[in-house]
Amino acid sequence: MARSARKVLLTGWFSFLDGEATAGDVLALHRVRSVLDHAGIPYDVVWSPGYRAGGPHLSDVAEDSYSHLVFLCGPLHGPQVEELHARFRRCVRIAVGTSVIDASSPAVRGFHHVLARDAPGGVSPVRDLAAGAPAPPPHRSWGWSSPMGRASTGGRGAMTRWRGR
Repeated sequence: MARSARKVLLTGWFSFLDGEATAGDVLALHRVRSVLDHAGIPYDVVWSPGYRAGGPHLSDVAEDSYSHLVFLCGPLHGPQVEELHARFRRCVRIAVGTSVIDASSPAVRGFHHVLARDAPGGVSPVRDLAAGAPAPPPHRSWGWSSPMGRASTGGRGAMTRWRGR
């Protein structure tokens, strides 16, 4: 397969099977997506199957489909980050909005560019990507809980009848 002329793969700790997604990670992702959308640059976001069962997941994507890999937010350390360098070795790899714990580690050195939000050794911290995330559209949500079998509240049957189910 021919390499994509210019397509970005967005990754982060939210992409790993045993990873995590903090509110900051998700907001940073929204910020980066907004910048790419504004620039007209196509991209895909890969999520852990634990967060988005429908994918795409890291196991679904091919290196040749991307010109760039962007890892955003969170610490740059560990074998999962190092594996990205091996798997996407022909992509330009950029870390943005990340924390550098050890600048000499393979997880950090494997990136072509590191735009860290913080690092040891007197590097001045920068504004977190999440702070520049676009505001989500307003939406209404509601929820209810049913204390199963409690006579004082009418039990599940009363609430189920009230909400029409």
